[in-house]
Amino acid sequence: MTRVLSLLGATLPERLMPKAEGNPVGYFEPMEIVSIHERLLASADTEWSDWGAFPQDWYRSGSRDAFLAELTEAVIRNYGDDGLFLVKDPRLLRFVPLWRDLLTGLRVRPAAVLPFRNPIEVALSLKRRDGFPQEHGFLLWLRHVLDAEFHSRDLVRAFVSYDRLLDQKRMATYGLIESLPFDWPRKTSAAFDEIAKFLDGKLRRNTASRDDLSLLAGIPEPVRATFRAYEALERDPYDRAAMSALDAVRAEFDRTTGVMADTFKALRRQFEADQSEAIAMRSEVATYEKRVEARAKELLEEASALKQQRAEVAALHTELQHRLADIDNLHGTLHAMQVEAARQNEAIRAVADERYGSLHAEIGGLNDATHALKVEAAQHQNENRAASSTLERSIGGLQEEVLRLRGAAVYADYRRAQARRHRWWSRKKPDPARAALCALILRSGLFDPDWYRARYLAAAGPDLDPIDHYIDYGRAQRLSPGPNFDAQWYAEANPDVASSGHDVLLHYLQHGREEGRPPLRR
Repeated sequence: MTRVLSLLGATLPERLMPKAEGNPVGYFEPMEIVSIHERLLASADTEWSDWGAFPQDWYRSGSRDAFLAELTEAVIRNYGDDGLFLVKDPRLLRFVPLWRDLLTGLRVRPAAVLPFRNPIEVALSLKRRDGFPQEHGFLLWLRHVLDAEFHSRDLVRAFVSYDRLLDQKRMATYGLIESLPFDWPRKTSAAFDEIAKFLDGKLRRNTASRDDLSLLAGIPEPVRATFRAYEALERDPYDRAAMSALDAVRAEFDRTTGVMADTFKALRRQFEADQSEAIAMRSEVATYEKRVEARAKELLEEASALKQQRAEVAALHTELQHRLADIDNLHGTLHAMQVEAARQNEAIRAVADERYGSLHAEIGGLNDATHALKVEAAQHQNENRAASSTLERSIGGLQEEVLRLRGAAVYADYRRAQARRHRWWSRKKPDPARAALCALILRSGLFDPDWYRARYLAAAGPDLDPIDHYIDYGRAQRLSPGPNFDAQWYAEANPDVASSGHDVLLHYLQHGREEGRPPLRR
């Protein structure tokens, strides 16, 4: 019914309850509002499946105002400023006065659409979905339809039976439009076609006729009387005789449920406990079924694997027989080859004996020649050692002469440089930069005066200071300051330093050592 009204143009809530297996087309109920209704019923110590009268003292409690405010905000969030909107939730029928106050506060004129269904179908549906006994389903149906009719008597309202809605789709829809004096946004033939397509009789899972309701045993007479009154109200929503009949049923029903309220609540709690236990047992059974199913699957897989293994073993056995036959054939071939090999070995041994004698004689001659060559080679080796020793002594003398000459040249260059420096110093004041450079080189530990004098200043007099010589002349010529820094090698190993023209020792002290560059060849 809610979907039919929405196809005519009425607004559905922003968020709907999700579809379910028992209702694949959806409930069209506002999710947020349904959640509030559940909490509201709990605050009144009741629930949707309670067929007792809603406690009237709840309206005088503080909960009433709190839920009224919360529901008002939910309506505004879900429907905004829409002029024609739908609210569907069977729970709402338990506290219609609260919703009447809510809509009055929003200045909304309410109208009631009361669809009704054969109570046998409702009871069967509740039994299948929730496990309720059929008697519980009848009482629950009775409570909802009695409250809905009573609290809507002063409203614009329309009654529509489920059978008529499915069997007479267009006529029932037209009758609904005529009963509700609203300006329907989609009162078009296209909308009626959509409604007819939506009202599919295949969605009806439980079917019971009016005769079933009249003739079947075990159906309470108040249920039958209420259904007959609803049929009369479908023809005339304000039929006085029908409303009187419903008043009588409701009065007796309220009196009976009031007496049995405590008993019902105890039974309800027991039912909930039993239902929880049943759910737990079903869950446990489902778990065992899954285990059994998994084990059965494992056994089938093992059986299949075993069958495959047996087939493989049979294939291997057949192949083994073929291989054994091949081995027998190879044994015969091998024996023949062994006989032939023995014959050939005898022939080879005879040829070898013959060749051995001649080779032995040849080897003797070769040994004599080898001995003579060794004696001659030893003589040449002694001669080479003597020549090498003479050559080494000559090279040593030449090296000493080169060092002496180089030292003399270095000393001469230095003397000239010192003479220039002397003339310069005679005109200039002492140079702090030179003093700082001298201190830096001496502190580095890389300048060895004795080593430097022995290597480069052997021809110079004792008055010549090696550090002065190195600063004025040696570093420009890339002479090494000591055995732990090879200036010429450092320049070759670091072309970026050599091309820059920097003093290689200063570069190492200021940058190279920190950068991990080696001071000499390793």
